[in-house]
This record gives sequence, structure tokens and C-alpha cells, in this order.
Amino acid sequence: MTIHRVACASCLLLVSALLGLAGCGSVARLDNSPASPTHSQSNTSSPSGRYGMLAVPLRPQEPASDVSPADAGAKFLGCWYKQGHKHYQGVYITVTNPGEYPFNADLYYGTTCDPNTQADQFGYGQEIDFGGFGYIFWFTAFANKPDMSAIWQVGSDTSECVDYKTAPLCP
Repeated sequence: MTIHRVACASCLLLVSALLGLAGCGSVARLDNSPASPTHSQSNTSSPSGRYGMLAVPLRPQEPASDVSPADAGAKFLGCWYKQGHKHYQGVYITVTNPGEYPFNADLYYGTTCDPNTQADQFGYGQEIDFGGFGYIFWFTAFANKPDMSAIWQVGSDTSECVDYKTAPLCP
């Protein structure tokens, strides 16, 4: 299954690209930049084909480096992502150190993130470029099932166990 990446300006979700992450999940990028158009789809990409990359001019004596900071400084808000009449177990993620980090998400039956009750997983450590935006990721296979929990990971940062019986709607 593929993961859908969605750009959002003023909290309107618009489809912008497909990522090839395995598993049952999706992602949306929320653009909080004041320079962003309010109702347009983001079709721009860097030469490498990634979205949200930051171009930094290099001095001639400095070698080019694709190394991301060691710590993303990720903050996680477990939430329900609503699409049509369905609600999906999701998370809203922001990072304080933009860069490329491995991503993983584990969904569990029950509300305690018991590793013996794993229901689904996606990401599997695939590198994702986290820019200066907020991102919403969600599982697509267990819609409208609140008796679930999840753990989300960006780089070395891991969320607390998210109990979807008590999670709010995503921003």
C-alpha cells in the first residue's frame, strides 16, 4: 500500500505527491508559512524530488553535506484524522531541527501499546525529509476503531503511547 503526502495551507489538505512507504498509512504536510498561498496545490520540488527541503548556500571551502542533525526535536500530538465520514488513528508531528529522519509507526489493539498486540505498521525506518512544517500521519486500515493505540517515531524521538479512546481531532 502507498502513503499519500498532502500539502496544507491554512489547514486545507491538498494532495501533492505519493511516497512509496510500505504499510497502511498516510501523511499530510501542514504549511504554516505566511508566504504560502492559501488555496493552491504545492507542485514544486527540489532537484532531488523531495518536498520541504531547505536550500542553504555553501561557502566554497565547505564540502556539501546531506547529514541531518542527530535529534529532530520532534513533538507528537496523537489525534484522529477525519476524512469524509471516517476517522483514522493519527498523529500531528512538528520538528525543531528540519532534516531527513527515519520514520516508523506502530498501531496496537487495545489502549496500552502492548507489543504482543501489534495490528499494523508503516514507515519501517524510511527516510522522510521533515521541513519547517507540521505533518499529520495516519493509519488507513482501522478506521473508526477507538480501542487502539500507537507509537510514532521520527529519528531518535519516540512518542508516548497514544490512546485513541481519549485522543482529540487533528488540527
